[in-house]
This record gives sequence, C-alpha cells and structure tokens, in this order.
Amino acid sequence: MKQIKTIVFRLDNRDNFDSMVNMAIAEGWKLKKRTVLVPKAQSDDRYTYIMLYAELERETEQ
Repeated sequence: MKQIKTIVFRLDNRDNFDSMVNMAIAEGWKLKKRTVLVPKAQSDDRYTYIMLYAELERETEQ
C-alpha cells in the first residue's frame, strides 16, 4: 500500500521545513515533489503567506 506524507511550512520557517523533509527522507520516505506555493493575489485587509510544500511517498506492507 502506498502512503503519502505532506509537509507544509511558511517561508519564514524554512529551517524547520528542511529539517522535517530531511528527517522524513532518513525514515525511508521518497521525495516526489518540492515546491514553493505563492498566493495568486493579496488584498489590503488580508495577507496570505508564501508556503514551502513537499510531498513524499513510501510503500508499506498491508
């Protein structure tokens, strides 16, 4: 069975993001996607953060 793990952090927490991704890889997860999520638009009354995103997979026995 395939398991999927998603790690998401705000850009200002990039050190924690790298640590979590590296820890998951050391535990046997395979990195499938790593990207920066940029919001499409900002408004005066609301701020959305730029996010770091990683998707990892691994196969497990049932």
